[in-house]
Amino acid sequence: MKMSGKYILATIIFTALTGGAVPVFSKITLAEIPPLTFTFLRFVIATLILLPFYLKVRQPIGKDFWKIFGLSLLAMGNVVFFSFGIKQTSAGIAQAIYTLSPILTAIFAYFIIKEPFNTKKITGIILGLAGAALIVLLPLLTNDLPINYLIGNILIIIATISITIYTVLSKPFQRKYHPIEITTFFSITTVIILFFLSIFELSGNTNWWQNISLPGFLGLLYVGSIGTSIYYLLTQYIIKHTSPVLASMILYIQPFAAILWAYLFLKETISAIFVIGIVLVLSGIWLTINSKK
Repeated sequence: MKMSGKYILATIIFTALTGGAVPVFSKITLAEIPPLTFTFLRFVIATLILLPFYLKVRQPIGKDFWKIFGLSLLAMGNVVFFSFGIKQTSAGIAQAIYTLSPILTAIFAYFIIKEPFNTKKITGIILGLAGAALIVLLPLLTNDLPINYLIGNILIIIATISITIYTVLSKPFQRKYHPIEITTFFSITTVIILFFLSIFELSGNTNWWQNISLPGFLGLLYVGSIGTSIYYLLTQYIIKHTSPVLASMILYIQPFAAILWAYLFLKETISAIFVIGIVLVLSGIWLTINSKK
């Protein structure tokens, strides 16, 4: 079934609004749960939600197993680096860095599928990277943020690169596999791998579950259900019915949703440099995407 333009737009807006809350509620919960354990539990919840739907549409993967497994590792890299990065930076900054994804998509497209550059696209990439640099280097440019934010920002950049490549490479799989299959395989892969990794993490923090608060528990439920299973599934549907570039429009709206959520729940403030960085990034994205017209 083909999605209409209005339905696609509504889906993009809804996905962006729900995704914007993920950095905020993750930051609240990660203050009480270790990062790998948090990510493991997040995807246990997501898998339990997705599994009944997956069982209805599943088909043999066969020789594509390792390809889909590799694709899933890219998505897992995003959530793991995000979990460590968001602990050391603000929710608003983290989401703003993710807006680099459309610009990175244009760069990867040049090297992977030889999509040419033109003046408008080059200008957009330069503007976007300049804005991202301002946002990432905020701890060095202002005295309002601790220096450890810089480490968190770098980790979020690595997460952004991972999810960008995942988004681009997902499109070919859409011709053969249902979005539910792709999302569920990614979720199950993450659960299995992080089960073993979280064991080592728990050896140094065995009593975290005794101190988890109601906000921390509710934050985990939100991120695992709406912020993971529904968010990634809707993203795959958008990729299937449009393109990776159009799906990246989610990241146009998400920073502003994240800023609103962060203001309401974390009381985060916004600096002038941050605003300039956001404007440069969004201007760069606009030029990059419209360079094909």
